[in-house]
Order: sequence, then C-alpha cells, then structure tokens
Amino acid sequence: PEDVRASVIELDRRGVLQSLASRAERGPAEARLRDFGLFDYFLYPQFGDQPKSVAVAAIAAALDISLDSVALVDDQAFERDEVRYTHPQVRCFEATLRGRLPQLPEFDLAVTAEASQRRALYRHEERRRTEQAEFVGPPTAFLAGLDLRLRLWRAQPSDLLRAHELTERTHQLNSTGRCYSLADLAASRERPDHLLMLAALEDRFGSYGCIGLVLVEQNAAVWHLRLLLTSCRVVSRGIGGFLLTWLMHAAQNASVALRADFVDTGRNRMMWIAYRFAGFREISRNMAEVVLAHDLQTMPTLPDYLTLIDEV
Repeated sequence: PEDVRASVIELDRRGVLQSLASRAERGPAEARLRDFGLFDYFLYPQFGDQPKSVAVAAIAAALDISLDSVALVDDQAFERDEVRYTHPQVRCFEATLRGRLPQLPEFDLAVTAEASQRRALYRHEERRRTEQAEFVGPPTAFLAGLDLRLRLWRAQPSDLLRAHELTERTHQLNSTGRCYSLADLAASRERPDHLLMLAALEDRFGSYGCIGLVLVEQNAAVWHLRLLLTSCRVVSRGIGGFLLTWLMHAAQNASVALRADFVDTGRNRMMWIAYRFAGFREISRNMAEVVLAHDLQTMPTLPDYLTLIDEV
C-alpha cells in the first residue's frame, strides 16, 4: 500500500534504520520489494525459516546497536510474542500500524542533515567490513590503509541539533548518559568558560558523519570534562581514546589539571574502560557518579594511522 511505502521513505528521511526479518525466500521477496522501489531502504535484511528473535539479534549485531534501540513490526501475534519473550527490550508493534509509524511518538525524531544520510553512512560501513574481512595482515595495517581523517571544531549554532541528537541516541560510548536539550547546549556553547566541541570522521570509503562530542568546563586551574561521547559506529577506530588523548595534551599545554565525570548507566562500561586505559583514576564517588582525574605525566601518543584536522 502507498501509505506503507510513504512510511518507509519518511522514516529513512528521519534517520531511522530499517531492515527485514522475514521467513520468505529471499529471491521472490527481494524482487517484489524492488518492484516498489523499496529494497535498498533495508539494511542487512534477514530471510529464511529462523525464529524472528534470531533475525532481530542478527540485524542489531550487524548495525552495532543495542536491542533496546530496536522495534519490530509484525502481523503475527506469535512472532511478536516470541521476540518479546526472548528480547523483552525490543518494542513490538502490530502490522496495522506500519503505515502510521511516523505519527507515533517513538518515531517523532528531529530531521538533521546527519539523519537523512544515516543509511548511506551504514552502506559505507558495509563496504569497509567487506574489505576488512578480506584483508590479510594486522588490524593496524588495515587502519593505516583507510586514510582516516578526524576533524575537530567548536560547535556552531547550526551544529546544535546534531549535538542534541548525539546526546539522545548515544548510549554505550557515553560517559554520563545525560541528555542535553537544545537550550542547554546553546547555553554551554555561548559560555566563555565552556568548550563544546564536535568531531567528524571520514576515510577513503566516505564519511562516518559527525560522530563525537566533547563538553569541557574550562576554569583557570582545572578543566572538567563534563561529557564525552562517540558513536558506536566508530568504536573499532578508537576515536574515544583519541579525543581523550587530544584533551590531555591540550590541558597539559594550558598548564591546568584535568578531571572528568563518569556516570555508570549500566550500558556504558566501554567508556569506563576507555578512561581507565587512558590513565584516569577515581578521586571521588557518589553512588553511580564518579569523578576521575589524570596527572598528565604519562600520556598516550596520538596514533599515526589518523590525520587530525584541528579547527578548535
């Protein structure tokens, strides 16, 4: 139906990643979707007689997203119940809603330039994974051949919507899990004692998009890292560690101490490991809220497989 087709296109425009978990044979199903001009909207589609819970898990793994970011739309109550039982964090919707998904609050998302390109970014990543799987040699050699370029800049007013989106959508590689409203981010950007910085990454395959955010309170004697986050799409590129290294060197050059907030959200252990691996130590704790510090004496060096474009 036309309303379903329109729904798929609109969700794609909003940056909602879409896939298929179908028991049908791939050939006929793909041909039918191509007739409607829709097949290319679906990433890592799963076909075959396997439980829907298995297909959903495979899609989430391929997209490198957590299952609580996944919604299933299915016309069979049995299939929805099987997925709910196996993955209770997955939200399930009846297929009667499929043409009205953009009207549901769960899918009422701000449309940014980043969002409208999200599917293309994942297509770039698919090509990277294919080449990496065929690559013979150490991982560092593969990274060196990517021609990675990281751009850092102070956030501008036009960047705030994407910055807000990052704080809402990034969970695993988020140092505090705190969401910042557009007003919060605008106020931080305008304060002379705050640095709101964004990071974008690209390589020879194309852009990864705007994938990192840093918020630092900069006082005369101490810089306090209030928020550090990076997209899960770049976890294998070590960008979180790179941003910490950049900040440590910047603090040392400014002759200030460096501290950082960490809040255990139950989902961001990778960020805790990144802090500890970079040499941060705990100096205070209040329940799940931790303050870390770095002595800035022994610091990692910046990796030679990545080119920095520093516009801060």
